[in-house]
Amino acid sequence: MKKDAERLATLVRGFRGRRVLVVADLVADEFVYGRVERISREAPVLILRHDATDLRLGGGANAVHNICSLGGRPVPFGVLGRDEPGQAIRSQLREKGIPTSRVVNEKDYVTPVKTRILAGRAHSTKQQIVRIDKATELKKPSASRRAVLQALRSFTGRVDGVLVSDYGFGLLTPELVKAAVALARRQKVPVTVDSRFDLLRFRGMTAVTPNEPEVEAALGVTIGHDRAKLESAGRAVLEKLGCQAVLVTRGSHGMALFEAEKPTVHI
Repeated sequence: MKKDAERLATLVRGFRGRRVLVVADLVADEFVYGRVERISREAPVLILRHDATDLRLGGGANAVHNICSLGGRPVPFGVLGRDEPGQAIRSQLREKGIPTSRVVNEKDYVTPVKTRILAGRAHSTKQQIVRIDKATELKKPSASRRAVLQALRSFTGRVDGVLVSDYGFGLLTPELVKAAVALARRQKVPVTVDSRFDLLRFRGMTAVTPNEPEVEAALGVTIGHDRAKLESAGRAVLEKLGCQAVLVTRGSHGMALFEAEKPTVHI
């Protein structure tokens, strides 16, 4: 265990100064905090007194933020709407010293916002009671998507890795992903993908990080608590995608790492 912790610390330190190109659906995570006052007479629902609203980098923008927090130098490619959430995401990225020159503005695009309402008593921990999602999918064809693709194809800077973060908002077409993979191969660096809805369309990746429900949906199977089914599913994804590693996240059950010709590591 001590050796594992030391190796993890070494890997984290290794992020410092690393330049990572990120092609991603950029999302705003909004948190609305309120105190419970009473039950409404109009319907059996809570009435909250608003305390605060906090907007943070979410979706692929959160991955960009995490790279920065680890001391890396992210280079994001993506699309934002010309709306208030889009402006807020761009502003927060700039405040952290993250370049936004390859993040395109789309006039008719609604920046994805995931609003979480959290409620509780005055001095208690706030609990999430509902989530509201607001977004429109990027149109096909899209001038903004073409602009991102062109920026990706013409990119000549040196990077240490490429990350594709797909949340299903229409940016990550097979053509765009192929361009990201081609860039990584030219520079001989790892390319990883996190796809929320269409895992099996990605090819040529170094590693993928699906959660268990995404693996079940992709393969049409149910894993549940069956370790043998998990093993079979993980190996099937590894083979279908031809990648070096598949890390299946399993919520409270931990994670399972599958690599070719190596025993599965359960975490």
